[in-house]
Amino acid sequence: LGMMGKKCTVLEMAPRLTYGGNILQGQALELQYPKYGIEICTNTRAVEVNEQGVVAETPEGTKLFECDTVITAMGMKPNMEEALKLRLCAPDFYLTGDCRAAKSIKEANWDAYHAAIDAGRV
Repeated sequence: LGMMGKKCTVLEMAPRLTYGGNILQGQALELQYPKYGIEICTNTRAVEVNEQGVVAETPEGTKLFECDTVITAMGMKPNMEEALKLRLCAPDFYLTGDCRAAKSIKEANWDAYHAAIDAGRV
C-alpha cells in the first residue's frame, strides 16, 4: 500500500519486527519503510478498532491511530472463529495468512500482498 502512495502504519506488540526469522528479508524490508513513508510502532498493542481508526496502548500511553483501512495479522495458528468476529468492523474484510490456515511465510506474505492490492482498489 505504501508503494501505491497510501499512508501506512504498522503496529507491532513485540519490541521489534521479526520477519518470521528471515533476517535477509527483514533487512530488505527495513530499507523500504522510509522510502515509502511507512511508520513502524513497536511495543504497541491494538485494543480497539472503531470508526476513527485503531486505539492502541503504546509506551507513551493510549493513542488513536486514525485510518480508513485496517489490516490485521494475529497469531501463529488458525482461529477462524476469532478472526470472523472482526469481519463487521469495516466495510472490507480480508482473511490472510495463519488465521486461515498455518502456512509458510511465503504463502502468508502472498495472501497479505493480495489483500493489500484489493484494499488499494477500494
